[in-house]
Amino acid sequence: MTPAPDATAPTPTPKAKRAYSVRGDIDKGLLDDIQTARDVLAAAKDADYNTTLLTRVKPAVITTLDGNIKTAADDPDHNLCQDVINTKKAAAVATQDEDDAFATLLAALRVIQKAAGNTYQDDPARRAAYLIGQKNFGKNRSALEADATAIIALAKSDTLDNLLPADATAAQTALDDWKKANQDQAAAQDDYAHAIQALRDTVDLINADRRTIQTAADILYTYKDDSNGPTRRAFDLPANRPMKV
Repeated sequence: MTPAPDATAPTPTPKAKRAYSVRGDIDKGLLDDIQTARDVLAAAKDADYNTTLLTRVKPAVITTLDGNIKTAADDPDHNLCQDVINTKKAAAVATQDEDDAFATLLAALRVIQKAAGNTYQDDPARRAAYLIGQKNFGKNRSALEADATAIIALAKSDTLDNLLPADATAAQTALDDWKKANQDQAAAQDDYAHAIQALRDTVDLINADRRTIQTAADILYTYKDDSNGPTRRAFDLPANRPMKV
């Protein structure tokens, strides 16, 4: 016969609400790990459990866990989750800027190619020099800078029907703008990657301390005693089986 739950057992601490719930911005697994750690930390700080817990857990573990959760997600002034969101948005903006600059550059180069194509209708070598008819022209971004530089330099030294000096100048400006946008995009993506890694590294530390606390609670409040069910749930432990090692 299962014994009745102890009426004097402490009431479990309510679980904290999530500070972040935008699943598209931050990996769900990271958010779930942070939330679990919040729940365990709340139980560890609870006066009903804290004294007993400290017989098996060093106070520094609880303090460090608290600090890392704040660093990861709960500091209102600056936290790593917000860094991920901000750098992701910045990377998206930089990518759009690069796309726009890329389109502007291609359009400027097409003006030159059209003028060259009209000027050298029967000169395959000159048409090839302007990359007229090149398969997938502009598709390879890594080769575009060299191709664009060559076309613009040739246009500046050549005399092409229908081409104004301003057209070559516009193409050069478009190339310079695209190169900068490309660099800005790479830097923004690098910032985003570093922000994600910093969050992951901190969550790894959080998980280690959270498990240390849970292991102590698993030992102190054994699942074999039914009256420990509420306490085990407060520490995010299964009520009817031991914690997985």
